[in-house]
Amino acid sequence: MKNLRNEGGVIREETKNLILEFMRSYPSCQPGQEGATQSDIFRECGFDWGNYETASSSNQQYWLVAALRQLEEEGKVERIDMSKKWRLCDVSLPLAEKGLLCQIKNLLRQIEQIAQQATDMAARLETAQSAAGASGSSYPPDSTGAGKGENEGIKQTGVFDNIKISGARGENEVEVMKGFQDYLRDSRRNLRGWVYEQNTVYAYTNSVKMVREREVLTWDDFVAKIGSLVAEYGTGGAKQDIGEEGHRTVINALKRFEEYIAATKAAQANQGDF
Repeated sequence: MKNLRNEGGVIREETKNLILEFMRSYPSCQPGQEGATQSDIFRECGFDWGNYETASSSNQQYWLVAALRQLEEEGKVERIDMSKKWRLCDVSLPLAEKGLLCQIKNLLRQIEQIAQQATDMAARLETAQSAAGASGSSYPPDSTGAGKGENEGIKQTGVFDNIKISGARGENEVEVMKGFQDYLRDSRRNLRGWVYEQNTVYAYTNSVKMVREREVLTWDDFVAKIGSLVAEYGTGGAKQDIGEEGHRTVINALKRFEEYIAATKAAQANQGDF
């Protein structure tokens, strides 16, 4: 009987060799050059099986991501932090040195993510403390908006009362974006205790519009697919590289937009619109 695990290992090695063969023949993938996108490598290596239900071409790129990360671990390829593209490592470096460089890059990426999380937590804590001091209560608002003193009024009056519902179905981009911005400034602050700066609101708005245009979707279709888009652009998704752009601004914007749509639909359901 065949040893299927061994044969699987052979396939993995052949996959890595195919990727390396393509990158060695592709001028942009040479050491020090601009690199190639994950999608380019996926298509040129013939890994695309076509679109199938629950297995679109985009979702099939998970296998490629794993192979590229393994080659990165081996010190053979590198991911350019700014553009998220891939290229061959400098062969003049000793293998041990390349492996160490890869580990340092991975560590720096983890530190960057931890720093971002710490910044978000600090902002939430400062906002909660300010809210508690203003109400004369030691209870910060929780995830439902319920607490002590004036925070109880948020729950009683309805946390979604200020959401702009009119544009949620996608008839008009201006209405959709205006509603999303109002949600970031008002309703989400009440719910989570986060306060977004104006530049963050604009960055999230522009990121949502960029993804819709990139996916070539109407606003109706974009709203309908927002859950799957969050998965595609999130960690482990086929388009994770794009989602991580701008210190994860793109994926964070998509997640906030998904929350906005869910909140809007809930408010509409309460009003009898659905």
